[in-house]
Amino acid sequence: MFAQWINRQVDQRGWSLRHAAERGGISHTAIIRVANGQQPPTYDVCMALARAFGLTPESVLRMAKLLPSAVAERRIVYEANGIDRLVELWRGLSVEDQGRMLDLLERLQAPVEPRIVGEEAATDESG
Repeated sequence: MFAQWINRQVDQRGWSLRHAAERGGISHTAIIRVANGQQPPTYDVCMALARAFGLTPESVLRMAKLLPSAVAERRIVYEANGIDRLVELWRGLSVEDQGRMLDLLERLQAPVEPRIVGEEAATDESG
């Protein structure tokens, strides 16, 4: 996928891989190996491609899967914000209320026992 992306970028500009390597300041063999799928992309190759194509290093590193996608990064930030909010709320509780919350959380995590509801349950209790 990244190899195809490199080749598309080069083709769109009417360049050769050698020209892209020269513009990026890296050996042409390094870029050719990645563009042919012979080697996985490295940080150095991605930085060279960013220079060559005039793109941000972050965008090239994401394309190469060396950085998480922006969506994954937003999810991580959201989860961190949720944890921060939880800690903030926790600190506002009394020690007694913190104990109650721990009990509640433990009950929420416990497996639920199946129960029969209806007439059969009534006969079990009376018998």
